[in-house]
Amino acid sequence: MEGKATIKDVLVLVLFAAVFFLACFFAFKFLTGSGATSKLSQEAVIIPPESGVTTDDEGRLIPINEAVLPNGQYQGEINVPILTYHYIRPLPGDEDRLGQNLSVSPEQFEKQMKFLAENGYKAITFDDLRANKIPRKPIILTFDDGYKDAYTDAFPVLKKYNFKGVFYVITSYVGQERYLTWSMIKEMSRAGMVFGSHSVSHPNMGKEDGASEKIDYELRASKEVLSAQLGKEINDFCYPSGQANTKTVAAVYRAGYKTAVSTQIDFVKNGHYLLWLPRLRVKNDTNMLKILH
Repeated sequence: MEGKATIKDVLVLVLFAAVFFLACFFAFKFLTGSGATSKLSQEAVIIPPESGVTTDDEGRLIPINEAVLPNGQYQGEINVPILTYHYIRPLPGDEDRLGQNLSVSPEQFEKQMKFLAENGYKAITFDDLRANKIPRKPIILTFDDGYKDAYTDAFPVLKKYNFKGVFYVITSYVGQERYLTWSMIKEMSRAGMVFGSHSVSHPNMGKEDGASEKIDYELRASKEVLSAQLGKEINDFCYPSGQANTKTVAAVYRAGYKTAVSTQIDFVKNGHYLLWLPRLRVKNDTNMLKILH
């Protein structure tokens, strides 16, 4: 009788343990989420609370603290410089200091591209970066806002040196007096230039309502119109004025972008987030040898 009682007690304990294990398992699944939510968690990376990211030349920080930035990291071993341009035009006068700061003259731009070519730099795209197809001396050339001089002054020089550029377009500005037209954009795309979104209307995406319908619209509508016009998937985004917060980054991920560039100043290094990539700002008096070393 004692032996039977022992076996019975063991079976009860085993059954109790199994029920307890299953209860814990389903409780864990419930708390951590499943399906798409758990997929996002697996791809997300936590940034330490002390982290801060520069948004502009004044050194102000955006709240990327305690951030969850999805969509992976750069896995390459080579540091990649991403250069930022705005206007390629004759410098305006002192009455327009901001315009001066955002401008590189056509003559100086030619010299900069000649320097890169003569020193063995190869212009790559963000597709190359994601695929880790990195030459010994890579460079990514980006142009913000979609000004007309991207076509009249930058495009011929890029073709001359067999360089590809990445042009971020504010889609509602296309066709306005100082901006690219769709015919210019299509010609540049056929020649190998890459186009990304700079939003529909260049809003401040760093406000508290970063996950609002307005932000979602800016991200999705600009992506859709560029894709429709060019017949290509649009994978690259540029935060307007570098303004963003954690909700913005998550919205960029949900909209289907694969890379996004900020105004943080640095080379792209192993471990940098693909949806928050740093760049190097180029001015008219920038010493290319110095900025690249």
